[in-house]
Formats: sequence, C-alpha cells, structure tokens
Amino acid sequence: MVLAAVAATACAGPSVSKGPAVGTSPTATPTAHGGAGVSITVTSPAFADGTTIPVKYTCTASNPVSPPLTWSGVPSGTAELTLLVEDPDASPGGFVHWVAYGIPPTTQGLAEGSLPGAARQGANGRNQNQWQGPCPPAGSAPHHYRFTLTAVSKSLGLAPGATAAQVKAAMAGSILGQGLLVGLYGR
Repeated sequence: MVLAAVAATACAGPSVSKGPAVGTSPTATPTAHGGAGVSITVTSPAFADGTTIPVKYTCTASNPVSPPLTWSGVPSGTAELTLLVEDPDASPGGFVHWVAYGIPPTTQGLAEGSLPGAARQGANGRNQNQWQGPCPPAGSAPHHYRFTLTAVSKSLGLAPGATAAQVKAAMAGSILGQGLLVGLYGR
C-alpha cells in the first residue's frame, strides 16, 4: 500500500504547462521581441522523438542518470542555454524532472549523466538539484517527457536551485530559439 502511494505521487509536483503534442514541434518559436525564434533540433542517441525512454534513465533503474542529448541550430547571439524536462501528464498539474541553465551556447549536447562545469541545476519536483528519472504510476498509460532546450540572449544570472518557474520568468523577453524532444515512459 505504501509503495502504491509512493508510486502514485512520484510525479506529483509543480505545474507544467502543456505544449504541442508529439510530432507537432513548431518550426519557429514566438519571442517576446515580436519576431519568430529559431527552431533548435534536439535529439538523443538513447531514444528517438516520440519513442520510449530506456529504463536506465528512469526510476526503475537502481541509479538513474540523465540521458545523452545532442542539438544543433543554436542561434547566434545566444548567451546561454536552458534545459527543462517536464511531464505534463503527471497529476496534479505536471512534474518537473530536471532544471538546467547557464549551459554555454557553444555546447552541442550533454553526455549521459553530465552537465558542463559552467552549468547550474535547479530544483526538480522533489526540490532536489538533480535529474529525477521518469516514474509514472505503475499501470498508467505512458507519460510524455518533454526535453525543452531554450536559447536566450542574456545571462539569466540565477544561482543554483532555481525552480522551473523562476527560469521561465527569467527567460521572458530574451528567447532566441527553442527545441523539443519528447520521450515516453510507462510502467
């Protein structure tokens, strides 16, 4: 009974805004400057967009690590990159699995379980500054895990531990481009 309660609340946490469905990533992202931002291509050698995230990156693994990611198309003028990993299917209101910011604009990806030294991690839905592997309730339909990479034109100046909401607020008005990779996971 206790395990069922833990599993049911594993993804409960701060609200996540829902975005386009899998396969409907925009080709351009609206910005606060009134123009359209650049579309950044985000991929993973571990899973394709719209497919299942391997177990080693989830709560089912004994020591889950963040999956490797690669990207291209970061626009010129980018001061830093941010990465938010969110599950909009978790109740109530979604769950934040990873918050990373201050990623240098010349970075072209992340190795499994790592971040560049200059990057900072923020608070996930469990208020921990680290990767929290996907962990939907057992028996539920697969959840959608949205890896959103954003290029911003200014340094956000956030200390480690910022929440996803604080990162989103700090990015307002400075988004140059965005990319999205969606992975699925169910138990």
